[in-house]
Amino acid sequence: MVALTQAQLQDLLRRAQELHRAGDLEAAEPLYRQLAEGMPANADLRHLVGVVAYQRGDARAAIDHYREALRLRAAFPAAHNNLGLALKSLGDLDAATSEFEAALAADPRYAEGAYNLALVHEARGNSGGAEGAYRAALAQRADWPELLGNLGNFLRRRARLAEAEPLLERAAQLRGDHPAALGNLALLRLDQGRYVEARALAERAASLADDVAEWRGAAGTAARLMLDADAAVAHLERACSLAPGEPDLWLELGLARQQAGDDAAAQVAFACARDLAPGDRRVAWARALSVPAFVEDEAAARAALTRLDASLEALERDAARGDPATELDAATLTLPFALHYLADDVLALQRRHAALVAAVARRACAVASPQQGSPSSGRRIRVGFVSGNLRNHVVGRYFAGLVTGLPRDAFECFAWFTGEAADERTRAIAARVEHFTLATGSMRDLADAILAAHLDVLAHLDIGLDPRALALASLRLAPVQIALPGHPTSSGLDSVDWFVGAKAVEPAGAQAHYTEKLELLPGLGATPSPPPPPGDGAWMHALRAGEAPLLACPQNLMKLAPAFDDTIADVLARSGARMVLFDRGARLTARVRGRLEGALARRGVAPGALHFEPVRPYPEYLGGIAAADLVLDTPIFSGGATSLDALGVGAAVLAFEGASARARQTSGMLHLIGAEELVARDAAGYAQAAQELLADRTRLAALRSRIAQRSSVLFDGSAALRAFGEFLRERARG
Repeated sequence: MVALTQAQLQDLLRRAQELHRAGDLEAAEPLYRQLAEGMPANADLRHLVGVVAYQRGDARAAIDHYREALRLRAAFPAAHNNLGLALKSLGDLDAATSEFEAALAADPRYAEGAYNLALVHEARGNSGGAEGAYRAALAQRADWPELLGNLGNFLRRRARLAEAEPLLERAAQLRGDHPAALGNLALLRLDQGRYVEARALAERAASLADDVAEWRGAAGTAARLMLDADAAVAHLERACSLAPGEPDLWLELGLARQQAGDDAAAQVAFACARDLAPGDRRVAWARALSVPAFVEDEAAARAALTRLDASLEALERDAARGDPATELDAATLTLPFALHYLADDVLALQRRHAALVAAVARRACAVASPQQGSPSSGRRIRVGFVSGNLRNHVVGRYFAGLVTGLPRDAFECFAWFTGEAADERTRAIAARVEHFTLATGSMRDLADAILAAHLDVLAHLDIGLDPRALALASLRLAPVQIALPGHPTSSGLDSVDWFVGAKAVEPAGAQAHYTEKLELLPGLGATPSPPPPPGDGAWMHALRAGEAPLLACPQNLMKLAPAFDDTIADVLARSGARMVLFDRGARLTARVRGRLEGALARRGVAPGALHFEPVRPYPEYLGGIAAADLVLDTPIFSGGATSLDALGVGAAVLAFEGASARARQTSGMLHLIGAEELVARDAAGYAQAAQELLADRTRLAALRSRIAQRSSVLFDGSAALRAFGEFLRERARG
């Protein structure tokens, strides 16, 4: 070979590097080889030959070149690091670890070596070694986005969210256009319960990398937790198509389809998750607790209850043998929320599910039970409230006054907010409670914090709305534990001593509906806030067809039980009215529409008698409800906040007098304001009352005027607050 001059060598190196940077590896490699052969003692050139070989996918050739470079120069951090990467790609993690360690021995400040050592430690399950190496790298390169992202994810997966947050936020700040930086922060926001932020970040990441299933999955999960089932299904179906072998995505898709009212499709997704991960307990629990949000008929509702009963039996058997932490994680993923929409008497199933969750939670989070004792002389009664809905939500609206209104000279109050990002109502509550905590840690962290407060009474506001709330309430964290009806059903737990309900809504013999001892507060048993001023209702008036009456049913479509279909058809057939319902998602709406249209057809009513309106801004919605001639309430599970809104804007609401508190919320309100003629005892009486009211516009107008004059009584919670304070005093004294 003809020897090259120094100038020729420099020119050859320049051309090789230009080709390399341009990605033309085939053209760059022979030039590097020529240089290395011309300067056989040059370790850097031999190393570059190895780099190109590795980038071409020939790890074995690269290893030979890296080792030759190290023979020429032992203290060569980059060569040790790249040799480690090549060995790792071939699965030799032991040898790779040694090379990364050698890179750091050659230069302790070599951040790339520390970073790659952290990755291999993490792959081998050495958490301590991984964290140490990550932090060593971070000390040298504090603004390396990939490092920040990996260390942040490492900490997030270990539930160290507060430590992960600044790292992942910084990575997203540095690389705001990079899908991984955005997606990793989205995953953290999901873990923190900040679903709105999580969804926006994940959707942005997915728009930048449409072929990455993880970001679609995160967006779908966030949408599901925001109760946007249609968007959740769309995101998750796309994610499953991109990564059909990922059981977590199929599990999330099953939960989203269930929420959308498509039980059959949900079961298909759960089956895919089970087949991919037969031992995943989350899948087992999700399948077992999958109660349909929509059923075609009463037979399907009964079949769903029978299926749940059998599924609980299997869970009881298997959960007792499982790892406690794993079972708790699975048990707090979901709950059979739709159970209470299917039938009047489901206490036995509720109690069975609650007992199962309690057994799991107590195994995973054993706590020493606090002892009952009367507050010492001069000490205030210590009362704690825990809820995920101390925000603009029906729970916050109903019970914020009980949380904040107890007199400070007698009570020391604590509140733990376990929900998503705080809003103006959350901040208002926090400003009026002595001890307010945004509880972002694990359930065990929250339990320890509650125990440390040494409460006399602990109040759970919304046990039935959140599976984590049910598990937490199963632990004995205060001498006296009570439930408030944020979800107006028994908790089913033996650890909840009292259910504090409302005199206006409970029937005679109501104690039989609860596992807890029942205490009834005056009126609605709460301090509900009134609705804001309504809009003009122009959109509702635009739906009128001549002189035909216009009805509204503002309830969640899940509440429209199949048996109510014929009642609606009867009302519309008798009155010639048109009825407005609210679209809660295209999939669920389509199913409810199809079932209702079948009932209308049997009575000879045209499908145009039904109108499904998109959800409107709150004042516009209220204006529309006020403009309707009559508002229809539902059986089995009646309206709470929706009926408060309707009556608060002077609308006439026709309700059933149900058999349980959840079926009597609206009728209780009507009794309180002296509008008993709007309460029906059965379906025939309901349809007859609707017909008579719609036929007598003068009577209906007088009734609406009376409601407008008297509805303020519904929002006067002073008597309930006083009675609640006295109840707490009695319980604290033992």
